[in-house]
Amino acid sequence: MFSLFDINHHLQKLTLKRIKQMCTSNKTDIDDQNLKVILKIIKDNPHAVIDEDYHPLLLVEISKETNLEVSNRFKPILENYIMREIK
Repeated sequence: MFSLFDINHHLQKLTLKRIKQMCTSNKTDIDDQNLKVILKIIKDNPHAVIDEDYHPLLLVEISKETNLEVSNRFKPILENYIMREIK
């Protein structure tokens, strides 16, 4: 089992290429510019990714920086794939 430090470390190493692969493999289309914004938000708020209770707040941040449609498309990636990828 990973510690929070390890999970944060893996989140900080997450690349645009890898997050794009997650989206593609899950049939989610988000352009690179929006993925860059999402990646920055994720790296700035790793606790919100780790703790599911904070996912809605993270999605609000994403929708503020991109738009609601992008946030809604990213929601399944956040809820189902990012933590699985890191662990």
